[in-house]
Amino acid sequence: MAGQGFGIAIVGAATALLPTTGVIFLPFTDEAEPVAFTAVCSAFATPKTCSTSRAG
Repeated sequence: MAGQGFGIAIVGAATALLPTTGVIFLPFTDEAEPVAFTAVCSAFATPKTCSTSRAG
């Protein structure tokens, strides 16, 4: 959706290596604070799609 002008996305650095058009990758630098992240998963999703485990 970001490539079609509907917003932004935060992705890993390796994503910039994929062939894309209409997307500009800008690196985050000197981030002193961790970035809060929340993910929501559908109750109807398959077990491989969502996991109750978390890193950290």
